[in-house]
Amino acid sequence: MLSRLFYIIALFSLSAGTAFAEKDDCNIAPLPEGSVKIEKCRYRSSRNYAETLKFYKKLTGASQNYEFKKIIIRSDLRAIHIKNNNPSSKWEGINIYENKRETRIFIIPRKDTGRSSNGRTTDSGSVYLGSNPSLPAIYGPIV
Repeated sequence: MLSRLFYIIALFSLSAGTAFAEKDDCNIAPLPEGSVKIEKCRYRSSRNYAETLKFYKKLTGASQNYEFKKIIIRSDLRAIHIKNNNPSSKWEGINIYENKRETRIFIIPRKDTGRSSNGRTTDSGSVYLGSNPSLPAIYGPIV
């Protein structure tokens, strides 16, 4: 009976740990079908390097929102970075790299930088300039 209880607790702990490990904030960018998650934001592509690049080039098309930049070109390692210039997208970039005939994908999430404030707040029609005051508007010629 004690061994059965131990087994249930161990199984619960394992499943709870797996559920925690599966939470990933990087499920925000497209991946080739069949890609496998290996750690947070990192995936093993189901395709080779050339086919993975072809997938992303076809996906992005001729859009000006994406830039492909080679990072590394060596006989044993090659990598490319896809920069996403669309500020409303949840991902900033994707690195695709091949080492020892294995293609991996690293998704770079966009950081929430928030909007910059000039310190103004509206309050019943008035505007409080806060710590960032503006100079008054000058009308007419300066004498």
